[in-house]
Amino acid sequence: MILGVLGVFLISSEIYLFGQLAYLISAVGWIYVGMQWGNRAIMIGSAISGTAVAMFLIENPTLFDQLFN
Repeated sequence: MILGVLGVFLISSEIYLFGQLAYLISAVGWIYVGMQWGNRAIMIGSAISGTAVAMFLIENPTLFDQLFN
């Protein structure tokens, strides 16, 4: 949960790469929690938002320039 909130704050602060990565890790964590609890709603909601974030990262490879500059 902390990574999800941190991701939203980083994205709002225009630190897109680290915000997206934090949110993606959070979504994967929540998918795991949903699997452990047997809660399909958590799994589906997290999978949808995690997929959207992953697609954004794939479609915008210039964000990774922040790591190397």
